[in-house]
Amino acid sequence: MDLTKEQVTENLYNIIRFGGLMMSSEYVESIRIATEAYEQAQQLQAIADDSQEIIRRGQYRHYKGGLCDVICTATHTETMEEMVVYKHKENVWARPASMWNEIVDTPFGKMKRFTRVESEE
Repeated sequence: MDLTKEQVTENLYNIIRFGGLMMSSEYVESIRIATEAYEQAQQLQAIADDSQEIIRRGQYRHYKGGLCDVICTATHTETMEEMVVYKHKENVWARPASMWNEIVDTPFGKMKRFTRVESEE
């Protein structure tokens, strides 16, 4: 059974209250906020772990929804920076690998700029 955060907070408050420990609603709210912050930190750590992944050939989805195909990785001749060479629609582009794997802020929260699309083979 999946409970919402509000239900968990309510249950915790009731357990504490009826278990003989009276606690203020402010204290329970601080527990809820701390729990939410912990969950967000866990999610960000998982995203950060994923951002270290090796970029391979294949199809990726941009966080805005478009699909592109990674052709290869290359090294910039002047800066020696690793680049990702990819095709989007009819154009071939190059983007620094550090940008490829970075985490971006979106209206839906933090997410990877590109996510590999696993083939259904």
